[in-house]
Amino acid sequence: EPFTESNVVFFDKIGDAKWKAAFTNFFFLEGEGSAGGGEQAAACLEKVQSGLRSILQNVVLLRESKDSFHPRFGCLETHSFKSLEPWVQRAVSSLHDDYFFRKQDSLWRSNALKTLPNLVAATNMLVCGEDLGLIPECVPSVMSDLGILGLRIQRMPSDSSKEGEFGDLSQ
Repeated sequence: EPFTESNVVFFDKIGDAKWKAAFTNFFFLEGEGSAGGGEQAAACLEKVQSGLRSILQNVVLLRESKDSFHPRFGCLETHSFKSLEPWVQRAVSSLHDDYFFRKQDSLWRSNALKTLPNLVAATNMLVCGEDLGLIPECVPSVMSDLGILGLRIQRMPSDSSKEGEFGDLSQ
């Protein structure tokens, strides 16, 4: 699950050990204390925790300040998003794409152009940058401008029209 670490923090904050003990005691008091009840309580507890994690992850917008929000990365896959009316889904999707793929591109570029030259100058090694998968649009041009090599994996061609095909070894 993508937010396992934050979920662990959440359960620790409410006193995970105490919560588990209280849950198990409740489970036994409700008549489930027969042989194997401990395993049943543990299984039920895991199911409840899993459900709570799903609720925590079912978020479309995150609060930045009192009256400012931004979309959560991956919000387009949540049940909350899927239950919105189509016109609202389009608006949220546009906001999501603008926030993650356009609005922050200049920030990525300026930070890379400020930081990466120092890293490249600090070593005699051949510098190679990870540019696979979901990356800001500016990454290929910044890497090219700074003479940083990218990664090429035969089964992961950078040309999305060739997705699923082997890349051309001559390139």
